[in-house]
Amino acid sequence: MDSLTQVVLGAAVAEAAFGKKIGNKAILWGGVAGTIPDLDVIVSPFFDPVTALFVHRGFSHSLLFPFIVAPLVGWLISKIERNARGMNWRQWTLLAFLSIFTHSFIDYFNSYGTGIFEPFSSYRLALDSIGIIDFFYTLPFLATIIWLMFYPAGHKMRKVLVWTGILVSTLYLGYTVSNKFKVEGEVKRELASNGIAYGRVLSSPLPMTNFLWMVVVQDNAGFYIGYRSVFDGDKPTKFDYVKQNNHLLTHFEQDRAISGLKRFTKGFYVVEVDDDGRLWLHDLRFGGLARGEFVFSFQLKPSLDGVEVTREHPNRRFTPENIRRYWKRVGL
Repeated sequence: MDSLTQVVLGAAVAEAAFGKKIGNKAILWGGVAGTIPDLDVIVSPFFDPVTALFVHRGFSHSLLFPFIVAPLVGWLISKIERNARGMNWRQWTLLAFLSIFTHSFIDYFNSYGTGIFEPFSSYRLALDSIGIIDFFYTLPFLATIIWLMFYPAGHKMRKVLVWTGILVSTLYLGYTVSNKFKVEGEVKRELASNGIAYGRVLSSPLPMTNFLWMVVVQDNAGFYIGYRSVFDGDKPTKFDYVKQNNHLLTHFEQDRAISGLKRFTKGFYVVEVDDDGRLWLHDLRFGGLARGEFVFSFQLKPSLDGVEVTREHPNRRFTPENIRRYWKRVGL
């Protein structure tokens, strides 16, 4: 999820556990600890572009990471907050553990993929049910945290507000999973009724809300890509077809970088040569705000040592026109 969401979530679980004792200090340190797993972006630039993809949300988002890092973070906070009433190293460690763990947990529901079992397994978990940015998840949660900060430690309204925020956000997370099953079920029935043969189906929500989804349907030669709102009902999905063009990678099949990109994209990619003769690999797993836009694109330059990969900056065009088109397509 985005950084603001991680701060809010870390602050909330810390408040729920220790707000009665230390008040707003729980929110402060929970928010700080909740950002720690994403500090992997600091070291990612020191790796080549393909390896960096796996460093981010790698070991720092694993199940093992909080057990290693939380005691260190707890010790550091205990030295800074020597006079905090009723708090010792073990309690600060638990606060840090909860905030770090919930950071990784919510990221499991995104599309990027997280190394849940690293360093023992390279498997990347991605449940694809909530976008990295989802205002309906974050903003109500943020409002409850800000609201409760105006009450003193131990006030019953702090407990009511923080648990309301946790409950509502958890129910919303369940709602995103329900939406995923709903959208995929509707698309599969539609494909069957139209006699379209397919292999895999991927669905992922576009940013901002959980109401508009991109659906990618794979066949032997490429992908059907369509957009579906949870409010579409019986409205048919309009698909565009994109060829995968795997033949463009024939000479690079054994290249380490190409193998890494295929693993990162989980096979949901297309290859193209642009008008300038440049070779590109586009990741299809992330929905853009306009058709034909790819959030993650990689330029491939053949060299004597294999393939040189250059990663383009993420393409998220939050222009007024795209946002207007987005809400119109949602159909609220």
